Amino acid sequence: MAGLFDSGRTKGILAGNAALILIILAALGIRTILFVSLRPWDNDVVERRVLVDDARSYHYLASSIVETGTFEKFDSGFFLRTPGYPLFIAGIYRASGHRTWVVLIMQIIIDSLMVLIVYGIASELEFTRRTRLIASALYAISLIPAIGSIKLLSEVLFTFLFALSIMWFIRGLKRGGARLFLLIGLTLGAAALVRPIALSFVIVYLAVLALSRIRARTMITGSTVLLLAFLAVLAPWQARNYQIFGRYALSNLAGINFCRCNVALTKAYAEGITLADARAELEGTSFVGVTDPFERSDIYSNIALDYIRDNSAVFAKYHAKGCVQTFVTTARGGILDIMGRPVVRRDNTPLRDGFMPRIVERLKNAREELFLAPVLAAGQVIVYLTAILGLVLMIRGKQTTLALLLTLAIAYFTLIPGIFSLSRFRIPVIPLYLVLSARGIDQIITRWKRIREVP
Repeated sequence: MAGLFDSGRTKGILAGNAALILIILAALGIRTILFVSLRPWDNDVVERRVLVDDARSYHYLASSIVETGTFEKFDSGFFLRTPGYPLFIAGIYRASGHRTWVVLIMQIIIDSLMVLIVYGIASELEFTRRTRLIASALYAISLIPAIGSIKLLSEVLFTFLFALSIMWFIRGLKRGGARLFLLIGLTLGAAALVRPIALSFVIVYLAVLALSRIRARTMITGSTVLLLAFLAVLAPWQARNYQIFGRYALSNLAGINFCRCNVALTKAYAEGITLADARAELEGTSFVGVTDPFERSDIYSNIALDYIRDNSAVFAKYHAKGCVQTFVTTARGGILDIMGRPVVRRDNTPLRDGFMPRIVERLKNAREELFLAPVLAAGQVIVYLTAILGLVLMIRGKQTTLALLLTLAIAYFTLIPGIFSLSRFRIPVIPLYLVLSARGIDQIITRWKRIREVP
Protein backbone atom coordinates (compact mmCIF):
# COMPACT_ATOMS: atom_id res chain seq x y z
CA MET A 1 0.00 0.00 0.00
CA ALA A 2 1.22 3.45 -0.85
CA GLY A 3 1.29 6.53 1.25
CA LEU A 4 0.63 6.63 4.94
CA PHE A 5 0.80 2.88 5.42
CA ASP A 6 4.12 2.39 3.68
CA SER A 7 6.33 1.18 6.51
CA GLY A 8 8.94 3.86 5.85
CA ARG A 9 6.43 6.71 5.76
CA THR A 10 4.61 5.46 8.86
CA LYS A 11 7.89 5.20 10.78
CA GLY A 12 8.74 8.68 9.58
CA ILE A 13 5.48 10.06 10.94
CA LEU A 14 5.84 8.28 14.27
CA ALA A 15 9.58 8.87 14.71
CA GLY A 16 10.10 11.67 17.18
CA ASN A 17 6.35 12.19 17.39
CA ALA A 18 5.71 11.16 20.97
CA ALA A 19 2.49 13.17 21.06
CA LEU A 20 0.96 11.18 18.20
CA ILE A 21 1.99 7.88 19.79
CA LEU A 22 0.36 8.97 23.06
CA ILE A 23 -2.83 9.89 21.18
CA ILE A 24 -2.95 6.46 19.55
CA LEU A 25 -2.46 4.81 22.95
CA ALA A 26 -5.20 7.03 24.41
CA ALA A 27 -7.59 5.96 21.63
CA LEU A 28 -6.72 2.33 22.29
CA GLY A 29 -7.17 2.84 26.03
CA ILE A 30 -10.61 4.47 25.75
CA ARG A 31 -11.89 1.72 23.47
CA THR A 32 -10.43 -0.99 25.69
CA ILE A 33 -12.22 0.46 28.71
CA LEU A 34 -15.51 0.33 26.79
CA PHE A 35 -14.74 -3.24 25.72
CA VAL A 36 -14.07 -4.40 29.28
CA SER A 37 -17.18 -2.61 30.52
CA LEU A 38 -19.30 -4.43 27.94
CA ARG A 39 -17.82 -7.90 28.79
CA PRO A 40 -18.40 -9.41 25.33
CA TRP A 41 -16.64 -12.65 26.30
CA ASP A 42 -19.76 -13.49 28.34
CA ASN A 43 -22.10 -15.60 26.16
CA ASP A 44 -25.16 -14.04 27.78
CA VAL A 45 -23.89 -10.55 26.95
CA VAL A 46 -23.17 -11.63 23.38
CA GLU A 47 -26.73 -12.90 22.93
CA ARG A 48 -28.48 -9.97 24.61
CA ARG A 49 -26.32 -6.99 23.72
CA VAL A 50 -23.94 -7.82 20.86
CA LEU A 51 -25.88 -10.02 18.42
CA VAL A 52 -28.82 -7.66 18.02
CA ASP A 53 -30.48 -6.20 14.92
CA ASP A 54 -28.07 -6.17 11.93
CA ALA A 55 -25.30 -7.76 14.01
CA ARG A 56 -27.16 -11.07 14.16
CA SER A 57 -27.43 -11.13 10.38
CA TYR A 58 -23.70 -10.42 9.97
CA HIS A 59 -22.87 -13.15 12.49
CA TYR A 60 -25.10 -15.65 10.69
CA LEU A 61 -23.61 -14.92 7.28
CA ALA A 62 -20.03 -15.02 8.57
CA SER A 63 -20.67 -18.32 10.31
CA SER A 64 -22.17 -19.74 7.13
CA ILE A 65 -19.04 -18.78 5.16
CA VAL A 66 -16.85 -20.57 7.71
CA GLU A 67 -19.06 -23.67 7.81
CA THR A 68 -19.84 -24.07 4.10
CA GLY A 69 -17.02 -22.21 2.40
CA THR A 70 -19.62 -20.61 0.12
CA PHE A 71 -21.97 -17.62 -0.07
CA GLU A 72 -25.10 -19.76 -0.47
CA LYS A 73 -26.75 -18.39 2.70
CA PHE A 74 -26.55 -14.87 1.27
CA ASP A 75 -29.34 -15.79 -1.15
CA SER A 76 -31.89 -17.02 1.38
CA GLY A 77 -32.63 -13.82 3.28
CA PHE A 78 -34.89 -10.83 2.69
CA PHE A 79 -31.86 -8.58 2.17
CA LEU A 80 -29.04 -9.45 -0.22
CA ARG A 81 -26.08 -8.12 1.73
CA THR A 82 -22.67 -7.41 0.27
CA PRO A 83 -19.88 -9.81 1.32
CA GLY A 84 -17.24 -7.40 2.67
CA TYR A 85 -18.06 -7.29 6.37
CA PRO A 86 -19.19 -10.94 6.70
CA LEU A 87 -15.89 -11.98 5.06
CA PHE A 88 -13.97 -9.84 7.56
CA ILE A 89 -15.80 -11.53 10.46
CA ALA A 90 -15.48 -14.98 8.89
CA GLY A 91 -11.69 -14.66 8.61
CA ILE A 92 -11.46 -13.85 12.33
CA TYR A 93 -13.97 -16.55 13.26
CA ARG A 94 -11.95 -19.15 11.36
CA ALA A 95 -8.77 -18.16 13.18
CA SER A 96 -10.31 -17.72 16.64
CA GLY A 97 -12.97 -20.42 16.80
CA HIS A 98 -16.08 -18.26 16.36
CA ARG A 99 -15.17 -15.85 19.17
CA THR A 100 -17.13 -12.65 18.65
CA TRP A 101 -15.03 -10.73 21.16
CA VAL A 102 -11.94 -11.25 18.98
CA VAL A 103 -13.73 -9.43 16.13
CA LEU A 104 -14.39 -6.54 18.49
CA ILE A 105 -10.72 -6.43 19.53
CA MET A 106 -9.71 -6.22 15.87
CA GLN A 107 -12.19 -3.39 15.37
CA ILE A 108 -10.75 -1.58 18.39
CA ILE A 109 -7.29 -1.81 16.80
CA ILE A 110 -8.59 -0.62 13.42
CA ASP A 111 -10.46 2.30 14.96
CA SER A 112 -7.40 3.28 17.00
CA LEU A 113 -5.36 3.30 13.79
CA MET A 114 -7.90 5.76 12.40
CA VAL A 115 -5.95 8.32 14.44
CA LEU A 116 -3.13 7.90 11.90
CA ILE A 117 -5.49 8.34 8.97
CA VAL A 118 -6.99 11.49 10.50
CA TYR A 119 -3.44 12.79 10.97
CA GLY A 120 -2.71 11.84 7.35
CA ILE A 121 -5.80 13.66 6.00
CA ALA A 122 -4.83 16.81 7.91
CA SER A 123 -1.28 16.42 6.57
CA GLU A 124 -2.47 16.13 2.97
CA LEU A 125 -4.57 19.26 3.52
CA GLU A 126 -1.25 20.94 4.45
CA PHE A 127 -2.43 21.87 7.93
CA THR A 128 0.10 22.63 10.65
CA ARG A 129 1.49 19.93 12.91
CA ARG A 130 -0.54 21.32 15.81
CA THR A 131 -3.72 21.08 13.74
CA ARG A 132 -2.89 17.48 12.82
CA LEU A 133 -2.38 16.55 16.46
CA ILE A 134 -5.59 18.30 17.53
CA ALA A 135 -7.55 16.44 14.84
CA SER A 136 -6.01 13.13 15.91
CA ALA A 137 -6.78 13.83 19.57
CA LEU A 138 -10.37 14.77 18.78
CA TYR A 139 -10.86 11.46 17.01
CA ALA A 140 -9.19 9.52 19.83
CA ILE A 141 -11.71 10.84 22.35
CA SER A 142 -14.70 10.75 19.98
CA LEU A 143 -17.15 8.38 21.67
CA ILE A 144 -19.48 7.54 18.78
CA PRO A 145 -16.82 5.68 16.75
CA ALA A 146 -15.36 4.30 19.99
CA ILE A 147 -18.70 2.75 20.88
CA GLY A 148 -19.10 1.60 17.29
CA SER A 149 -15.85 -0.35 17.59
CA ILE A 150 -17.39 -2.68 20.21
CA LYS A 151 -20.47 -3.45 18.12
CA LEU A 152 -20.67 -6.17 15.48
CA LEU A 153 -21.54 -3.63 12.81
CA SER A 154 -19.79 -2.56 9.62
CA GLU A 155 -19.17 1.12 10.40
CA VAL A 156 -15.61 0.80 11.73
CA LEU A 157 -14.26 -1.24 8.81
CA PHE A 158 -16.17 0.88 6.31
CA THR A 159 -14.94 4.17 7.79
CA PHE A 160 -11.34 2.95 7.79
CA LEU A 161 -11.50 2.12 4.07
CA PHE A 162 -13.47 5.23 3.13
CA ALA A 163 -11.20 7.60 5.06
CA LEU A 164 -8.15 5.95 3.50
CA SER A 165 -9.61 6.61 0.03
CA ILE A 166 -10.28 10.25 0.99
CA MET A 167 -6.67 10.71 2.14
CA TRP A 168 -5.29 9.22 -1.06
CA PHE A 169 -7.74 11.23 -3.19
CA ILE A 170 -6.55 14.51 -1.66
CA ARG A 171 -2.98 13.43 -2.39
CA GLY A 172 -3.97 12.51 -5.94
CA LEU A 173 -5.47 15.94 -6.53
CA LYS A 174 -2.14 17.52 -5.66
CA ARG A 175 0.30 15.07 -7.22
CA GLY A 176 -1.55 13.02 -9.80
CA GLY A 177 -0.23 9.59 -10.70
CA ALA A 178 -2.12 6.57 -12.02
CA ARG A 179 -0.98 4.42 -9.08
CA LEU A 180 -2.67 6.68 -6.56
CA PHE A 181 -5.95 6.71 -8.46
CA LEU A 182 -5.76 2.94 -8.79
CA LEU A 183 -5.49 2.68 -5.00
CA ILE A 184 -8.38 5.10 -4.54
CA GLY A 185 -10.63 3.05 -6.81
CA LEU A 186 -9.67 -0.25 -5.18
CA THR A 187 -10.18 1.11 -1.66
CA LEU A 188 -13.53 2.74 -2.44
CA GLY A 189 -14.63 -0.47 -4.14
CA ALA A 190 -13.70 -2.46 -1.04
CA ALA A 191 -15.68 0.04 1.06
CA ALA A 192 -18.72 -0.48 -1.19
CA LEU A 193 -18.46 -4.23 -0.66
CA VAL A 194 -18.63 -3.55 3.07
CA ARG A 195 -21.50 -1.05 2.85
CA PRO A 196 -23.19 -0.45 -0.52
CA ILE A 197 -23.93 3.16 0.45
CA ALA A 198 -20.50 3.94 -1.03
CA LEU A 199 -21.59 2.76 -4.49
CA SER A 200 -22.57 6.22 -5.73
CA PHE A 201 -19.77 8.07 -3.96
CA VAL A 202 -17.51 7.45 -6.94
CA ILE A 203 -19.59 10.16 -8.67
CA VAL A 204 -18.42 12.65 -6.03
CA TYR A 205 -14.79 11.79 -6.75
CA LEU A 206 -15.30 12.11 -10.50
CA ALA A 207 -17.14 15.42 -10.09
CA VAL A 208 -14.42 16.89 -7.87
CA LEU A 209 -11.76 15.75 -10.35
CA ALA A 210 -13.67 17.43 -13.19
CA LEU A 211 -13.95 20.68 -11.21
CA SER A 212 -10.35 20.67 -9.98
CA ARG A 213 -7.56 22.70 -11.49
CA ILE A 214 -5.31 19.77 -12.38
CA ARG A 215 -4.24 19.29 -15.98
CA ALA A 216 -6.90 17.86 -18.30
CA ARG A 217 -4.72 14.87 -19.16
CA THR A 218 -4.14 14.06 -15.48
CA MET A 219 -7.86 14.47 -14.78
CA ILE A 220 -8.92 12.15 -17.58
CA THR A 221 -6.30 9.53 -16.70
CA GLY A 222 -7.08 9.69 -13.00
CA SER A 223 -10.84 9.47 -13.53
CA THR A 224 -10.51 6.53 -15.90
CA VAL A 225 -8.14 4.55 -13.68
CA LEU A 226 -10.20 5.28 -10.56
CA LEU A 227 -13.48 4.23 -12.17
CA LEU A 228 -12.08 1.07 -13.76
CA ALA A 229 -10.44 -0.02 -10.50
CA PHE A 230 -13.66 0.67 -8.59
CA LEU A 231 -15.77 -1.33 -11.03
CA ALA A 232 -13.22 -4.16 -11.11
CA VAL A 233 -13.55 -4.68 -7.35
CA LEU A 234 -17.35 -4.81 -7.57
CA ALA A 235 -17.50 -6.94 -10.73
CA PRO A 236 -17.11 -10.44 -9.19
CA TRP A 237 -20.01 -9.94 -6.75
CA GLN A 238 -22.19 -8.25 -9.36
CA ALA A 239 -21.44 -11.05 -11.83
CA ARG A 240 -22.43 -13.60 -9.18
CA ASN A 241 -25.76 -11.84 -8.63
CA TYR A 242 -26.30 -11.77 -12.38
CA GLN A 243 -25.65 -15.50 -12.62
CA ILE A 244 -28.10 -16.30 -9.81
CA PHE A 245 -30.77 -13.59 -10.16
CA GLY A 246 -30.25 -12.21 -13.64
CA ARG A 247 -29.40 -8.75 -12.26
CA TYR A 248 -25.94 -7.21 -12.56
CA ALA A 249 -26.17 -5.36 -9.25
CA LEU A 250 -24.37 -5.09 -5.94
CA SER A 251 -27.32 -5.49 -3.58
CA ASN A 252 -31.09 -5.09 -3.32
CA LEU A 253 -30.87 -2.95 -0.16
CA ALA A 254 -31.38 0.47 -1.76
CA GLY A 255 -35.03 0.09 -2.77
CA ILE A 256 -36.01 -1.85 0.35
CA ASN A 257 -34.38 0.57 2.79
CA PHE A 258 -35.71 3.59 0.94
CA CYS A 259 -39.28 2.39 1.27
CA ARG A 260 -39.30 0.48 4.57
CA CYS A 261 -37.15 3.03 6.42
CA ASN A 262 -37.21 6.51 4.86
CA VAL A 263 -40.72 6.56 3.43
CA ALA A 264 -42.36 4.33 6.03
CA LEU A 265 -40.93 6.43 8.86
CA THR A 266 -42.17 9.59 7.16
CA LYS A 267 -45.66 8.13 6.90
CA ALA A 268 -45.58 6.90 10.50
CA TYR A 269 -44.51 10.27 11.93
CA ALA A 270 -46.81 12.32 9.69
CA GLU A 271 -49.91 10.23 10.43
CA GLY A 272 -49.13 9.31 14.04
CA ILE A 273 -49.15 5.56 13.43
CA THR A 274 -46.65 2.79 14.17
CA LEU A 275 -43.85 1.94 11.76
CA ALA A 276 -45.32 -1.58 11.33
CA ASP A 277 -48.70 -0.14 10.34
CA ALA A 278 -47.08 2.33 7.96
CA ARG A 279 -45.19 -0.47 6.24
CA ALA A 280 -48.30 -2.63 6.00
CA GLU A 281 -50.32 0.20 4.42
CA LEU A 282 -47.57 1.00 1.93
CA GLU A 283 -46.97 -2.60 0.90
CA GLY A 284 -50.55 -3.82 0.74
CA THR A 285 -50.68 -6.87 -1.53
CA SER A 286 -47.85 -5.73 -3.80
CA PHE A 287 -45.64 -8.72 -3.03
CA VAL A 288 -48.06 -11.59 -3.45
CA GLY A 289 -46.26 -14.24 -5.48
CA VAL A 290 -43.05 -12.16 -5.79
CA THR A 291 -39.97 -14.13 -4.74
CA ASP A 292 -37.14 -12.54 -6.73
CA PRO A 293 -35.24 -10.24 -4.32
CA PHE A 294 -34.37 -7.66 -6.96
CA GLU A 295 -37.95 -7.55 -8.23
CA ARG A 296 -39.05 -6.92 -4.64
CA SER A 297 -36.55 -4.08 -4.43
CA ASP A 298 -37.94 -2.54 -7.64
CA ILE A 299 -41.49 -2.71 -6.26
CA TYR A 300 -40.38 -1.07 -3.03
CA SER A 301 -38.71 1.72 -5.02
CA ASN A 302 -41.90 2.33 -7.01
CA ILE A 303 -44.03 2.39 -3.84
CA ALA A 304 -41.64 4.89 -2.27
CA LEU A 305 -41.57 7.14 -5.33
CA ASP A 306 -45.38 7.09 -5.58
CA TYR A 307 -45.66 8.15 -1.93
CA ILE A 308 -43.13 10.96 -2.36
CA ARG A 309 -44.88 12.15 -5.51
CA ASP A 310 -48.14 12.52 -3.58
CA ASN A 311 -46.57 13.79 -0.33
CA SER A 312 -43.47 15.70 -1.44
CA ALA A 313 -43.74 18.50 1.13
CA VAL A 314 -44.24 16.06 4.02
CA PHE A 315 -41.32 13.92 2.88
CA ALA A 316 -39.04 16.95 2.47
CA LYS A 317 -39.96 18.18 5.97
CA TYR A 318 -39.15 14.93 7.75
CA HIS A 319 -36.13 14.23 5.58
CA ALA A 320 -34.68 17.62 6.57
CA LYS A 321 -35.46 16.98 10.24
CA GLY A 322 -33.73 13.61 9.99
CA CYS A 323 -30.61 15.21 8.52
CA VAL A 324 -30.46 17.60 11.48
CA GLN A 325 -31.17 14.77 13.92
CA THR A 326 -28.19 12.82 12.57
CA PHE A 327 -25.89 15.53 13.92
CA VAL A 328 -27.89 16.21 17.09
CA THR A 329 -27.69 12.67 18.47
CA THR A 330 -24.87 11.99 20.93
CA ALA A 331 -23.15 8.93 22.41
CA ARG A 332 -25.32 9.23 25.54
CA GLY A 333 -27.44 6.13 24.88
CA GLY A 334 -24.44 3.97 24.01
CA ILE A 335 -22.55 4.97 27.16
CA LEU A 336 -25.53 4.36 29.45
CA ASP A 337 -26.17 1.01 27.78
CA ILE A 338 -22.57 -0.11 28.34
CA MET A 339 -22.85 1.00 31.96
CA GLY A 340 -26.03 -1.04 32.37
CA ARG A 341 -28.07 2.01 33.29
CA PRO A 342 -31.67 2.53 32.06
CA VAL A 343 -31.90 4.57 28.87
CA VAL A 344 -34.92 6.79 28.21
CA ARG A 345 -35.57 6.51 24.47
CA ARG A 346 -38.07 8.63 22.59
CA ASP A 347 -36.39 8.69 19.21
CA ASN A 348 -39.44 10.02 17.37
CA THR A 349 -39.80 13.16 19.55
CA PRO A 350 -37.60 15.55 17.52
CA LEU A 351 -39.06 14.42 14.21
CA ARG A 352 -42.71 14.43 15.22
CA ASP A 353 -42.92 17.21 17.81
CA GLY A 354 -39.75 19.25 17.34
CA PHE A 355 -36.42 19.33 19.15
CA MET A 356 -37.44 21.28 22.27
CA PRO A 357 -39.30 18.34 23.90
CA ARG A 358 -36.13 16.25 23.54
CA ILE A 359 -34.02 18.99 25.14
CA VAL A 360 -36.45 19.40 28.05
CA GLU A 361 -36.55 15.64 28.58
CA ARG A 362 -32.76 15.39 28.63
CA LEU A 363 -32.49 18.18 31.18
CA LYS A 364 -35.09 16.51 33.42
CA ASN A 365 -33.11 13.28 33.37
CA ALA A 366 -29.68 14.95 33.60
CA ARG A 367 -28.89 13.80 37.14
CA GLU A 368 -29.95 10.18 36.57
CA GLU A 369 -27.99 10.08 33.32
CA LEU A 370 -24.81 11.52 34.89
CA PHE A 371 -25.26 14.81 33.01
CA LEU A 372 -24.08 13.06 29.85
CA ALA A 373 -26.55 14.73 27.48
CA PRO A 374 -25.69 18.38 28.23
CA VAL A 375 -21.94 17.72 28.40
CA LEU A 376 -21.85 15.74 25.15
CA ALA A 377 -24.15 18.21 23.41
CA ALA A 378 -21.94 21.13 24.45
CA GLY A 379 -18.90 19.31 23.08
CA GLN A 380 -20.66 18.70 19.77
CA VAL A 381 -21.68 22.35 19.46
CA ILE A 382 -18.05 23.41 19.93
CA VAL A 383 -16.88 20.88 17.34
CA TYR A 384 -19.49 21.96 14.78
CA LEU A 385 -18.84 25.68 15.20
CA THR A 386 -15.08 25.26 14.91
CA ALA A 387 -15.59 22.95 11.89
CA ILE A 388 -17.53 25.71 10.15
CA LEU A 389 -14.69 28.09 10.98
CA GLY A 390 -12.19 25.58 9.61
CA LEU A 391 -14.16 25.28 6.36
CA VAL A 392 -14.27 29.07 5.97
CA LEU A 393 -10.52 29.25 6.55
CA MET A 394 -9.92 26.63 3.84
CA ILE A 395 -11.98 28.62 1.37
CA ARG A 396 -10.15 31.83 2.28
CA GLY A 397 -6.88 29.97 1.88
CA LYS A 398 -7.73 29.12 -1.76
CA GLN A 399 -8.38 25.45 -0.94
CA THR A 400 -11.81 25.56 -2.55
CA THR A 401 -11.57 22.20 -4.31
CA LEU A 402 -10.59 20.39 -1.12
CA ALA A 403 -13.26 22.28 0.85
CA LEU A 404 -15.78 21.16 -1.78
CA LEU A 405 -14.65 17.53 -1.42
CA LEU A 406 -15.13 17.52 2.36
CA THR A 407 -18.47 19.33 2.11
CA LEU A 408 -19.82 16.94 -0.53
CA ALA A 409 -18.67 13.92 1.46
CA ILE A 410 -20.40 15.13 4.63
CA ALA A 411 -23.54 16.05 2.69
CA TYR A 412 -23.59 12.67 0.93
CA PHE A 413 -23.62 10.64 4.13
CA THR A 414 -26.16 13.02 5.68
CA LEU A 415 -28.70 13.22 2.87
CA ILE A 416 -28.90 9.51 2.03
CA PRO A 417 -30.04 8.27 5.48
CA GLY A 418 -32.22 11.37 5.93
CA ILE A 419 -35.07 10.59 8.31
CA PHE A 420 -33.47 7.26 9.25
CA SER A 421 -31.11 9.13 11.57
CA LEU A 422 -28.87 7.11 13.86
CA SER A 423 -25.69 8.40 15.45
CA ARG A 424 -23.67 5.53 13.97
CA PHE A 425 -24.54 6.71 10.45
CA ARG A 426 -22.41 9.77 11.23
CA ILE A 427 -19.26 7.73 11.84
CA PRO A 428 -17.92 7.86 8.23
CA VAL A 429 -17.85 11.67 8.24
CA ILE A 430 -16.62 12.19 11.81
CA PRO A 431 -12.94 12.11 10.69
CA LEU A 432 -13.71 14.78 8.08
CA TYR A 433 -15.44 17.34 10.25
CA LEU A 434 -12.98 16.75 13.10
CA VAL A 435 -10.15 17.72 10.76
CA LEU A 436 -12.05 20.91 9.94
CA SER A 437 -12.74 21.48 13.64
CA ALA A 438 -9.05 21.10 14.42
CA ARG A 439 -8.25 23.76 11.81
CA GLY A 440 -10.71 26.12 13.47
CA ILE A 441 -9.42 25.38 16.97
CA ASP A 442 -5.83 25.95 15.86
CA GLN A 443 -6.81 29.34 14.45
CA ILE A 444 -8.52 30.29 17.72
CA ILE A 445 -5.40 29.27 19.69
CA THR A 446 -3.21 31.32 17.35
CA ARG A 447 -5.43 34.40 17.66
CA TRP A 448 -5.59 34.05 21.45
CA LYS A 449 -1.78 33.90 21.69
CA ARG A 450 -1.48 37.02 19.51
CA ILE A 451 -3.95 38.90 21.70
CA ARG A 452 -2.04 37.93 24.85
CA GLU A 453 1.25 39.07 23.29
CA VAL A 454 -0.06 42.56 22.66
CA PRO A 455 1.28 44.85 25.43
